[in-house]
Amino acid sequence: MNRIIPINKGWKVENNDKTMKFSADMPSTVFEILEKENITNIFYGKNEKNTAWIYNDSWFFIKDFDAEQTDIENNTVYLSFYGIDTFSNIYINKVFVGKTDNMFLKYKFEINKFIHPGKNTIEVEIESPVKKADEIDDVQLKIHKFSIPGVEKIRKAPYSFGWDWGPIIPDMGIWKDVEIEFKNTFSIPDYYLTTDYDNETDTGYINIKFDAEAPENFFYKIIIENPSEKNICSEFIKKELHIKIKNPDIWWIKELGTPNLYRLKIELYDSGTLSESASFSFGIRRIKLVKNPDQWGESFYFELNGIPVFAKGANFIPTDSVLTRGKKLSLYKKLVDDSAEANFNMLRLWGGGIYEDEELYKLCDEKGILLWQDMIFACKPQPLYSEFTENIKKETEYNIKRLRNFTSLSIWVGNNEIETAWADWGWKYIFEEKFMKKYTEIFENILPDIVKKYDPERFYWPSSPSGGGNFINPNDMNSGDSHYWEVWHNSKPLTAYREFNSRFMSEFGFESFPDIKTIKTFCEEKDFDFYSEIMENHQKNEAGNKKIFDYMNNRFSIPKKFADQVTVSQLTQAEAMEYGVEHWRRLRNDNRCMGALYWQLNDCWPVASWSSIDYYGRWKALHYFAKRFYSTLLPSINAENKSLEFWITNDYYTDRKGIYSYKIFDISSRLIKDFSSEITAKKLFSEKIADIPYNGENLYIFCSFESEGKIYRNSKLTASPKDYHLTKPEISFKLEKTGFCSYTLTLKSNNISLYTFIEADFDFKASDNYFNMYKDQEIILEILTENDYEKDFLSQNIFVKSLYDLIY
Repeated sequence: MNRIIPINKGWKVENNDKTMKFSADMPSTVFEILEKENITNIFYGKNEKNTAWIYNDSWFFIKDFDAEQTDIENNTVYLSFYGIDTFSNIYINKVFVGKTDNMFLKYKFEINKFIHPGKNTIEVEIESPVKKADEIDDVQLKIHKFSIPGVEKIRKAPYSFGWDWGPIIPDMGIWKDVEIEFKNTFSIPDYYLTTDYDNETDTGYINIKFDAEAPENFFYKIIIENPSEKNICSEFIKKELHIKIKNPDIWWIKELGTPNLYRLKIELYDSGTLSESASFSFGIRRIKLVKNPDQWGESFYFELNGIPVFAKGANFIPTDSVLTRGKKLSLYKKLVDDSAEANFNMLRLWGGGIYEDEELYKLCDEKGILLWQDMIFACKPQPLYSEFTENIKKETEYNIKRLRNFTSLSIWVGNNEIETAWADWGWKYIFEEKFMKKYTEIFENILPDIVKKYDPERFYWPSSPSGGGNFINPNDMNSGDSHYWEVWHNSKPLTAYREFNSRFMSEFGFESFPDIKTIKTFCEEKDFDFYSEIMENHQKNEAGNKKIFDYMNNRFSIPKKFADQVTVSQLTQAEAMEYGVEHWRRLRNDNRCMGALYWQLNDCWPVASWSSIDYYGRWKALHYFAKRFYSTLLPSINAENKSLEFWITNDYYTDRKGIYSYKIFDISSRLIKDFSSEITAKKLFSEKIADIPYNGENLYIFCSFESEGKIYRNSKLTASPKDYHLTKPEISFKLEKTGFCSYTLTLKSNNISLYTFIEADFDFKASDNYFNMYKDQEIILEILTENDYEKDFLSQNIFVKSLYDLIY
């Protein structure tokens, strides 16, 4: 019988000259350990700038373990590291065992000849990744202001060397599990699980193929249960199985149905005796990337079980600059839950981070969120040396096999922005032609061949953005996917979004500051200024804080208080994303535009950035806006070209009847038009409901669609908020406690209230926030708090505000 023994507990960690010694459990990293020991607080103030002594040193991770004589004699013994970051030399009992040079690989060493009965000692020397990168004589990038050079030459998370939203923290450590395996017989190998669904015949297909045929006297027993836990399959096989199911419970994204999951159990039998078992949950579904010629160029959209999907969501970056901390804090679950709550149906796992932990993919399977998987290459040319190429081949094979069975995984994408860098950023004038040829070799030959070999059922796309490869129009709006940064990076107005009718907008974004409570964790009140040294250190985009201010100033009167300025920065960001997304969703007919994934969902440290959820999980205004502009039924308003257009967009696969209403108020808050009519929102369609003349006056506009007991609201100003003279809203509210940590808040405004929001010194989540209200409108919110409070305490410590309170 094979045995696996985890050895995560009870490691010792030392620096190179043995002046610092700590105890720690794995997975852990040097930065995490030093923070726990109060040696450094890397996110506070400018502390990040004083950490070079950490990543320029070597660190030692040491662990004792016991072995029995019989274990050594009767087994092949393996030491496995599921992830070491990044360069290490491994010794057992002072004898060299092997080395690592890729943080994205599992390393498995046979250690029989290195161990003896009794106590044995593992020593892992982890070397400075910065020094190791510097030793490699190959391509060298110009140094960005926000990063240190060299990461392009090694296989380490690119963002760890610094990005324009992340700190320079090239961490080191054992970032995944460690185990010892005693093996004396055949064990369950990798397997490839695929499913398919034929919507015309309502038939599901499940296919399982093991990488190795079971040897003589061995059999795999395959047990499959449906979502109701009914056994639908129990078969013995040697290598592969193909089954067909009529009327299956298929897997859907949330807006189209239920993400039904079947349960697979694999039992390995040796001469009729159970030897080993494993289990896995999966969904039956057909996912396709549809690229067809059409009147504009070529379509680019995902089709799920025969239904075209408008992808709605954001780009996902690593949960923390200290990687091991994110999983321990359950950030995967929190971020996936928050994504589902904001009506996301897709996350793009960005190529400058890591191949994420299996937990993230499992959660997305359960929640019905599709995953776009970049391979881990971003914004850097690739080196030429042969060891690098061989390294990425092993890395790609390993991670495809590790992740290919997850239902939510929809596409493999070669890299982030490297093709467009060669075509549009001037790289071909900076670097020698041989580096461009290396790009083609890796991303248009090596990686697609590996995908075809190990995951042929999924589509491979060479880069994001791309028109399909070969450096031909990689960011064209008429084919492929697009990244659009004229707004923000090139300081164009929000109206520029509507000049770019992308087929699939996989990246676009706009910055804001995090919650004031988050800012207080890294600076003091004396630093509360956009341009203070510490605020600028927590802004990695060049001139980013000035850009935030300039965009704010274009639309809003700037508040006097810093905390209020922070709120207005978030409103500006939210409006920018809303402006683009609503436009692209109105273009879904005939598959003109079929995706909007904004940059970015989350932060890896407390920072001013493009995120909609800050480092501590606090929703910015954007995330509340996203919950509205990604709603499956979206009423929207377009005030351009001398007309007011009222639209309804329906991403459900059924028509939805309901009442469409709109109210128009003039600048004096006088109601000048009140319309209501029963309509049918056609399935998978965007339709103009009304089109009325507009002479450019400043108006307040509200619209809603009420269907099946739910109200979908939207509103718009026809000019910048600073062009309106605001009246004090006089908002009244009533609070009721409805359960443990849950409350309802009923709001009513005596006048028009812009950007009505809830504020408190404690953390909470509201069912809606930062919304407009018209006179006498009543809105009921659900409030969830992290701690349970009495009603009276909450009534006195929760505040309802609006733009009026920020400006006047």
